[in-house]
Amino acid sequence: MHLLILDDDSMLRDLYSRLLKRHFDNIVAVASVDEAIAHMGTGAKVDMVLSDVMMPGKLGPEFHAWLVDQKNPLADKVVFATGGYSADIGTYLRSIPNKVLTKPVGRKELVSALC
Repeated sequence: MHLLILDDDSMLRDLYSRLLKRHFDNIVAVASVDEAIAHMGTGAKVDMVLSDVMMPGKLGPEFHAWLVDQKNPLADKVVFATGGYSADIGTYLRSIPNKVLTKPVGRKELVSALC
């Protein structure tokens, strides 16, 4: 399985990668929605996405919405991890079936949500 991690915090990207390396064949970690979209554009195999919600620039839910617009079935495989969000983002997250984890997130919770 191939995991894409989308989080602007480099320490969290590294931590998630270390915690999940035994469960995925390949992990790619990116810092922005634009990087995630560029990675998807390479045709790289991605089976699951772990995405932060609140980031500078575009937000994690915007990446999800882009996947939906592209009719990419990966949209159903996005798991969000967040320390909080605004009311309008909360409305969006409640309108989709995707899992939302509350930071800090432990290994067991990550594995349960992603594997």
